[in-house]
This record gives sequence, C-alpha cells and structure tokens, in this order.
Amino acid sequence: MVSNSDKKTNDLLAAIKVETLPHYLSRYKSEVVWSPNGQYFALAYTIAEASMCNELGHFAFGRAGENPAVFRAIDNVSVDCNFSPWCRWLSETCFVFGTQLYIPAKKNSFMPIVAIDVYKGHHVFYKLKYNDYRSLTKVLEVPEHFYKFEDMPLKELLLRFSIY
Repeated sequence: MVSNSDKKTNDLLAAIKVETLPHYLSRYKSEVVWSPNGQYFALAYTIAEASMCNELGHFAFGRAGENPAVFRAIDNVSVDCNFSPWCRWLSETCFVFGTQLYIPAKKNSFMPIVAIDVYKGHHVFYKLKYNDYRSLTKVLEVPEHFYKFEDMPLKELLLRFSIY
C-alpha cells in the first residue's frame, strides 16, 4: 500500500522494483519524499508500528527521472515514520530524518538526527535532542563534513556517536 498514491510515486516504485529491497513487505505502507527539484527521492518502506504509537520503517534513496535507480538501501537502521513526511530535504541532494537504534547492552534507544547526501555520504547530528525533531529540521543546514558510505557504515557511525 502506498501512502501517497500519485502516478509519479507509483511509477517510481515499479521502476526501482521496490519488492527487491531488503525487508520489503507489500502489506505495509511506503512513503516517498521527493527532493525540491524532483530529481532524487527518499523512500521509507515496510512502515509498521514497532511499539504503541511508534512507527518505524526501512529506507532507501536514489535518482528519479527517466532511468530511476536506488543508490542505497540501508537495511540495518530504522527510520522514524511517526510523521509525514518522514524526512526533509535541506538541498537538492541532502535530506535529514530521525532514526531509532536500540542498544541491547544498555537497554536503551538512541535517537539521533541523520543527514544523507546522496553523493557525499552521511552525517549524524549527535548533540541535538531528538524530542524536538520536527522543529529542528527546519533550522538545520547542510553539514560541512560527511562520512563516506564505504568508509563508515551508518549503523557503525550511529553506535560511535551513541550518547548513552
């Protein structure tokens, strides 16, 4: 089930073969958030209620247009999908979102804000308080430094900056 059922979204999901993404289950909802110029997309999929009033999903991002392609599907980090849209684009290639990472050893969840630039990599805003995520994304700017996807996997980066 697609939450925003416009033709552009349905065409994209068919073109990128969304059913081949890690952990994709068609019975759950998906949400596409387009970059300002519509050239890139951020996709939250298999969105489900993980606990009471707490919706999480997996995510992927990529290029739209005539030859759409998924650049990355990050399957070991959950994104916060409690609000729509689940992410916000800061520029044509950079978007931010909230995530949740459970740390079993500490029996606690770590909830940082993450920035993804579709070409440069990812960045964790580890000093920000998550509980005001919606208003924080309105004042955040594109970070100066990004960790390359290949050099530092996102889950490893999140664990490194865990504040608990």
